[in-house]
Amino acid sequence: MVNNPRDGSNRRNSLGVRSLGRRNFLKATGAGAVGVGLAGCGGNGDGGDTLTIGHLAPLELDMGAGSERSADIAVDELNDDGGVMDTDVEVIHADTSAIPSEAARQAETLVQDENVDMLVGAHASEAALAILDFVAEARIPFLTTGTASPEISTQHMAQDYERYEMIFRPGPANSAYQVEELGNYAEYLNDEHGWTTFAQLAEQAAWTQFFTDNLPEELGERGFDTVYNERISSETDDFSPILDNIEDAGAEVVFKQFSLLPGTGMLSQWRNSEYPFAQEGVSVP
Repeated sequence: MVNNPRDGSNRRNSLGVRSLGRRNFLKATGAGAVGVGLAGCGGNGDGGDTLTIGHLAPLELDMGAGSERSADIAVDELNDDGGVMDTDVEVIHADTSAIPSEAARQAETLVQDENVDMLVGAHASEAALAILDFVAEARIPFLTTGTASPEISTQHMAQDYERYEMIFRPGPANSAYQVEELGNYAEYLNDEHGWTTFAQLAEQAAWTQFFTDNLPEELGERGFDTVYNERISSETDDFSPILDNIEDAGAEVVFKQFSLLPGTGMLSQWRNSEYPFAQEGVSVP
């Protein structure tokens, strides 16, 4: 039987994958239960006795390893409590290596070979962006987590909602909202410490571009100066030249945005050399 995907029933798409409509998914998850939750699926909605979740993450990175452990704990707790609507839950982890092409390959493998009922994760915005069209075609629920690029919403769901209606963003807030909140936080730092000069430092990633392009203006509208604004490779391991440049620019505090790049390397070099400015911002690992 072929049904309109908006009527809440199952249908097969051109990839041969049986999918739940968005309404069915929201009913099963209670709309707000974004962790996991399709009932009685078992292989793309074919009515089995196990809900199989495909988890996409850069498993060799800190954030991916943490996500893997968290997913395993969540599944154990769900099953110890009777599963989801009396359905056992299992999770299959797939390593994206934070590479868009690998994320796309792993997503296709999970859906077409492993017959997962839903996808979660991605973490790197580039990885999520690379699989959105496949997810849209497969009509499979995808809860993208850890991805902050506004393009996921503004260039996809907002432009063609019916095509991308099975994509959900439980968190975090996208970069546009984070820029505004960093502006609010800058006012707090000013109230607490009197700081008025800021440095902006972002790893080279899709989710950080909005910070580079818009945070200086956001701070400027609040009466603050951005004296340094740079993007660095996610493979950076020597932060001394960067820290020296921030100090030379006269910044009292640096706002950083790190996710693929562990923040501990910069933090330890900053502490050991006793730089006179503070570190704030968004550091995921």
